[in-house]
Amino acid sequence: MKKKKHIFNVDFLKICYVQPQNLWDYLQNFNQNDFINYDCFSLQIIDDGRGKEENDKPRTKIVCNVVLDEGIKLGTFYFNNSNKMNGKCWFVFDNKTFYTSAGASINGKYNYISCIGWVEQVLNLKINNITQCDVSCDVNFNIIKKIMDYIKNSKEYTMYYNGNIIHDDARKIKNFGEYFSRSRAKRERYPSLYMGQKNNDAISIKVYNKLQEIEEESGKTYIQEWNVMSNTMYRVECSLKNDDIKKFLELAGQSLYEWGNLESFTTLLGMEQYLHMVWLYTTDRVLYFRSKGGNKEVITLTDLCTG
Repeated sequence: MKKKKHIFNVDFLKICYVQPQNLWDYLQNFNQNDFINYDCFSLQIIDDGRGKEENDKPRTKIVCNVVLDEGIKLGTFYFNNSNKMNGKCWFVFDNKTFYTSAGASINGKYNYISCIGWVEQVLNLKINNITQCDVSCDVNFNIIKKIMDYIKNSKEYTMYYNGNIIHDDARKIKNFGEYFSRSRAKRERYPSLYMGQKNNDAISIKVYNKLQEIEEESGKTYIQEWNVMSNTMYRVECSLKNDDIKKFLELAGQSLYEWGNLESFTTLLGMEQYLHMVWLYTTDRVLYFRSKGGNKEVITLTDLCTG
């Protein structure tokens, strides 16, 4: 029997910044495909905001890739100069950044996520909020089957979903769904699971066959290489938006001041302990089980992924 394995990763990160007016003014001096060189990185303009007709109307957006000197694409800035955006810009990390090794320490390999701190400093950007952060746990066994076994076993386990006990086994569970893929001949044996809360901007969780998704859709084989999982890989993927990230930071700051610091959030995600805290905060608010036996043991999604 193969040894069970689990790996926590950041899979999506979008940051909102207060954009200095002098930065916008400077960017207007450049055109499509120009590179603006800084110490350790460059901005590559991929959309200069002039449009196909190259008109002289005032520009309201400029889109730039951040390319590190190593040739790694860190992500993309969306700079704006409109009343609607109110002096804000956004940065979205390139997905491959999270799964590319920048080096190794006694704690293992680490990625390029912390490089954004230097970019912020050079461009004089101040974080306004973390717009969205997706964290995932990849495992080398069928976690969908394991979760479904607990959901169905109402005789031995009480199910808590979005803070409420599911009392009636026959009643439809709100904001919980199963999606089956199929061919004309047959349906997939196991579904993808979707869990969420009432508000569209609240926490959501997706559980699915990540290896199948890579092979059939995304082609992101670098995730397999980073995880060192080749034959089986399932994913529990959690998404937090701005308001829930603020609540997490408030809670984390009670343990250690720096952990609740908005400016430190991105860098701290490079620490496995901190990433695990984000994961726990997210999953425990959506789904867990309690044994009906004498010890009343609590079983969380973390237990199911790591046990």
